[in-house]
Amino acid sequence: MDKDQLTTELYARYAGPLRTYARRLTGDPHRGEDLAQETMLKAWLHADRLAESDSGRRAWLFRAAHNMAVDELRRRGSRPAEVYTETPVRAAPDVTDALLSTLEMNNALAALSPEHRSVLIEVFYRGSTTREAARALRIPHGTAKSRLHYGLRHLRARLPAPSH
Repeated sequence: MDKDQLTTELYARYAGPLRTYARRLTGDPHRGEDLAQETMLKAWLHADRLAESDSGRRAWLFRAAHNMAVDELRRRGSRPAEVYTETPVRAAPDVTDALLSTLEMNNALAALSPEHRSVLIEVFYRGSTTREAARALRIPHGTAKSRLHYGLRHLRARLPAPSH
């Protein structure tokens, strides 16, 4: 008898009882179906062993199903337990837009002259007033105001308008 004939015969005789046994083993009807199918596949792969003994086929099928179920339980037991929470896990905020804005701003600032850039950095990044920026940069207050004005104008021309 060839593999296919043997497997067809085994399926016809033992598929029903094997499915019932597999469902009881797993406690899950779907997993039981899968286990029964995997057992029949294993029987097809090892048909040469099953062809020798007509009386031991049923025992071989049920032992194979049992062993595969035990192996699956062992595999599950070796993995860390999954954590289930009542409250949904919140995803990390998407920082892509902020990152792109920062990159655009850095590129736009790099395109400014060092004089204009230094006043903008003093005022907007360090929080200085134009008077404090002028003192820190050792330039007249009017020059600091003028550089701030033209630096902002240049940035507005280079950066896209914010969308709200």
